[in-house]
Formats: sequence, structure tokens, C-alpha cells
Amino acid sequence: MRKSFLLFSLFAALALTACGTPAGPALFRPKTSSTAKQMDLDQCKIASFRAIPAAYTTNYVGGFYDPGYSNCYRGRHGRVYCDTTGGFYDPPVSYTEDVNAPIRWRFVSACLRKKGYSFIPGKMPCRNSAERARALRAKTPAELSCNPDSNLDY
Repeated sequence: MRKSFLLFSLFAALALTACGTPAGPALFRPKTSSTAKQMDLDQCKIASFRAIPAAYTTNYVGGFYDPGYSNCYRGRHGRVYCDTTGGFYDPPVSYTEDVNAPIRWRFVSACLRKKGYSFIPGKMPCRNSAERARALRAKTPAELSCNPDSNLDY
């Protein structure tokens, strides 16, 4: 029993660790520091806002009212009594979104490609400083084992 509990605990810990850090795209250009990548990314984002301004729209998701269920019955002396159960009100919700955000991101991607960067999809963040140092020394996208810059502000 104890052995199966330990085995279960190990599998649960592995499953939770795997879910904790999602894989994402890695921004790659040989011999480029994280600071330089963030500066280039910021320059491209600023240029994208100049070229494609924000266009905000407000969307509404309607509310809902459920009156519940009423059970009426006749009591003594002909009086009618009603018991209502349930019933709730879910108010409408509004949210604002920038409809130009997708095209602006395509602009940023093209800008970074012009600067010599490439996006490598599905890279997990580096687990330790040795992995990160090895990834920063990569000369080709094939040598990139993990994402050394998972903290970039995309």
C-alpha cells in the first residue's frame, strides 16, 4: 500500500510539474542577449502602434434572469399560499478588446524577421542557468534546446 501511494505521489508531482510551464515560441537570433532581444521587440511594438493604432470596441454578453419555480396551494378558508424556490439573476458583462491587435502582432513579427529573428514554436522555458547559457550560445535554431527568454514581454 505504501509503495503504491509513493508511486502515485511521484506521478502526480510529475503531472503537475509538466503543466506548470507551458511551451511557447522562442525568439531566436545567434549571439543576441536577452536585453537586446527585448529592446528590438519593444522597437517593433512601438512601430506597430504608430502604423496600426488601437481600435477598441466594447462587447456585451447579455444577462439572464431565471424566476425560479413557484408552487401554490390553497390553504384554510380559501386563501392561496405560494412558495418560490430557486431563481437567480446573472447580470450582463461587458469587455473591451482591441480589434487591431492581431494585425499589429503580424506587423511586429514581420519587423522582427527583418531584424534577423526567427520564431521557433513549442519551446519549453529553460530549467536552470546551465541550460539557459547553452541555449543562448546556440548558433542555429536546431541547437536551441529550450527557450532562454521565456520572460520576454511579447
